[in-house]
Amino acid sequence: ALLCAQVAASCVLLIVAALLARAMNHVLSADPGFDYKHAITIDASLGAHGYTPAKAAAFLDTLRARCLGVPGVSAVGEAAGLPLGNRNVIVGFDVDSHHIDMHLNNVDPAFFGVMKIPVVRGRNFKAGDTNAVIVSQSLAARAWPNADPLGREIDWGDAKHTVIGVAGNARATALEDPDAVEGYFMATAADLPSLGVIVRSERDPDSVLPAIAAIARGIDPQVFPTVQTMRSSFDQRMRGVEYSVATVAALGSTALLLACLGIVGLVGFVVSQRTREIGVRMALGAKPAHILGVVLRQFSRPVLLGLIAGTAGAAALSQILRRYLYGISNLDPQAYIAAVAIFLSAVVAGSLLPARKALRIDPVRALHHD
Repeated sequence: ALLCAQVAASCVLLIVAALLARAMNHVLSADPGFDYKHAITIDASLGAHGYTPAKAAAFLDTLRARCLGVPGVSAVGEAAGLPLGNRNVIVGFDVDSHHIDMHLNNVDPAFFGVMKIPVVRGRNFKAGDTNAVIVSQSLAARAWPNADPLGREIDWGDAKHTVIGVAGNARATALEDPDAVEGYFMATAADLPSLGVIVRSERDPDSVLPAIAAIARGIDPQVFPTVQTMRSSFDQRMRGVEYSVATVAALGSTALLLACLGIVGLVGFVVSQRTREIGVRMALGAKPAHILGVVLRQFSRPVLLGLIAGTAGAAALSQILRRYLYGISNLDPQAYIAAVAIFLSAVVAGSLLPARKALRIDPVRALHHD
């Protein structure tokens, strides 16, 4: 029972570690749907400094104009939820009797161009748009799987919003959530104090960052905007995943080591207890493979049960971790196969080392063994 529990625990931890490692590799190699490598974000938090919409508009207009004057800067956009930032607003609405949770973002018309998020159907926002919404392809597929989303309405807040466009999938505010769907609303005057600014640079953003930071912090000495490259925000997200992978892998390795030590001890004990039997079998001409089978057979059941229990436990636990797997399935076969292969290799090695002692038993001495 102890061996079975050790096997199950180590199997769960190894599979979870493999899933997290696969998720990190996937997000580093896959296209996230937006260009974070050439963008700088400016979070001034104007609302927290008592800015009115009119005052915020003046601040943002000045900031935009000065940033566009920096060599290398090609575009400036605004959004309430800065990509890879800490603000994430989720709202729910009902479509045809089923509920959908949507990641909401208030943006200006330049946002999609700055972030290189394509509007694949319909059109972008333009001045004067009211009660309009642009949805992601994932939201359109979930809400209207068999119908044209353009012209459909989303009943949210105090008004109905008409879908005017469909944008590419870009989990800019929920990078790790494979189930995230996005809805973009036109930023209004009331939203201005909460908007952040995104600057697109055709040069290396690190070379432009000092000039952008000086401009952002020089408009109002009472405001201290947070200015950073979006690539550094992305790296910070990945650093958290790296720590998680390392921690779970260390725990899994420790559990695997304990399971192997348990197997080594139990196999050694069985060999010592069955010395006479093994000697008789060898004296009668039993082959080495048969002797090993006799010693190891009784351990196959608890190991197999522990492996099944551990795999099932990992599958259940991975459902909870689904929102943190960065776009891969919680039942990703490569992760499960890799973890089980590592586990079985370690278990086989841990079993064979003490089991080989049975092959060195002298049949004559074994027959006189008490």
